[in-house]
Amino acid sequence: MSSDHPFGRPTELAALYVTGAMTPEERRRFDQHLTEGCAACAAALGRLDSVAKAFCPPPAPVEASSADPQGAAEVPVAQASQTAIQIVRASEAVWHDTPYDGVTMQVLHVDHSRGQYTALIRMLPGSVCSELRQEDRSQCYIIAGEMFIDIHHLRAGDFIYTGTGSLHHARAGEGGCVACLVEPLHRNPRW
Repeated sequence: MSSDHPFGRPTELAALYVTGAMTPEERRRFDQHLTEGCAACAAALGRLDSVAKAFCPPPAPVEASSADPQGAAEVPVAQASQTAIQIVRASEAVWHDTPYDGVTMQVLHVDHSRGQYTALIRMLPGSVCSELRQEDRSQCYIIAGEMFIDIHHLRAGDFIYTGTGSLHHARAGEGGCVACLVEPLHRNPRW
């Protein structure tokens, strides 16, 4: 580890920061580190901008109302009530224990109409999720760190889709792992 980065690699720090996987103290220290002018960490945060846009594309532009000279857009009440928006603030995130030692989960969204949920998974270094039998499809995007799915070595930016009937084991690498997971609700009945 470089003395310029006392608690990790810039890419992993940035990923942990934007996903809310840092503790409040780690986030405060990283904010201070950025304020002190670390170009490597600032660049890593900038590179994640494209990932954020891929997951959450910007909304279509809305015409400004003539009633608002500053140009702030007005959204008709009927349109606003039909638009579903859910925001999960990193500062208010709740990480839940899982049946696997060293693995926690933050549920971002539950979609009962599609029978699936979206969550962040945080795996401590070397932690293992074993005997994962897929009764339905599952999707996983590695945000930070590395994960081994059986013989497959996945790094930040990699994506894995597992189909119905697959059986696999997941293990976090030496630095741990943070991933975004989309799975069927029946895989986690408490949601």
